[in-house]
Amino acid sequence: GKVAERVGWADPRVSPLRDDVDALRWYMAHPIDPAMRIISSCESLQRFRKDMRVQAQLGEAGRYRRELLESGVTIAEAARRWRLEQAQKAEHVAPAQ
Repeated sequence: GKVAERVGWADPRVSPLRDDVDALRWYMAHPIDPAMRIISSCESLQRFRKDMRVQAQLGEAGRYRRELLESGVTIAEAARRWRLEQAQKAEHVAPAQ
């Protein structure tokens, strides 16, 4: 995203990259099923092992991207949610005028 902007890539080329990064940031901050992140049963251990196999094949970002898409939340929607949350946080931290 940032490097592409610095070298002068047009927005239509940069925008999807920015959406992808922001969508992954949102997903990492809001896992679809946080209970699946805890190993507390044979089923959760199997899920963890499957996730690690996928991560070995696709990398961490690839795994998160796949989980996000499987959840039904689109990249565009997750990116929009991330940007909205960041804007709301910035409003709360902005110094009083």
